[in-house]
Amino acid sequence: MNIKSVLIVERNEVLMDQMISLVKEADVDIQIRAVRTDGEAYQYAMKGNVSLFIVDVVLTTRFSQDASGINFAAQMRMVERYRHTPIIMMSMLEDIEMYAYKDLHCYTYLEKPFDKRYVIKVIREALDAPVSYKKKYPVYFRREDVLIKRDAADIVYIENSKKGLTIHFKDEDLEMDYLPSGKLLDALKYEKLIRCGRHMMVNKDYIDSFDLINKYVILKDDLGTIDMGKSYRQKFLREICRE
Repeated sequence: MNIKSVLIVERNEVLMDQMISLVKEADVDIQIRAVRTDGEAYQYAMKGNVSLFIVDVVLTTRFSQDASGINFAAQMRMVERYRHTPIIMMSMLEDIEMYAYKDLHCYTYLEKPFDKRYVIKVIREALDAPVSYKKKYPVYFRREDVLIKRDAADIVYIENSKKGLTIHFKDEDLEMDYLPSGKLLDALKYEKLIRCGRHMMVNKDYIDSFDLINKYVILKDDLGTIDMGKSYRQKFLREICRE
């Protein structure tokens, strides 16, 4: 008999311990892995085979717009073996429920504080009755407690500086608080988005050509040009040439 595995992603240690206890009460013959960050969760999920995800929406308080939990859930939906795996989302945000159901096709949504009996009930049901999903590519941003959904494929390029973050789409620009470029790429986990400079990331699908003399990228659909950073240029060009 295959032992099922539950992955809990929760930054708060008290709530993490509480959820571990509830999972054990729901099924004593279950393998439980609990982590505090989306990075740890991603590594574990890629190495193992998770039967149920229980994920908090907000996994850090260092950035006011954090929605790394929901971005992690969206990323799992792009992994073939997790397209049908139940996901239970946890949050105190009032507007998260419709995203959890409509866009991520989560099994259910738990609003903090929890009703322990209900949590045990839905864990048992989720382990016994996974549902079907369609493959999605959404990414989520949080600004002033408002959850903003966009399609990662629609990102043309991203500019980042200490003054703030600008995400350029074909038809709009989204202004956000500053987030280090490495952390942003880790949060989005969108393989088409690569760094072409210290503070610049571009979607490979929107690259038309290069001006190697003036050191800039020419974008498709007359969307303009962006500079290639000196220290990133060679690595960037090598990655593009592998396509």
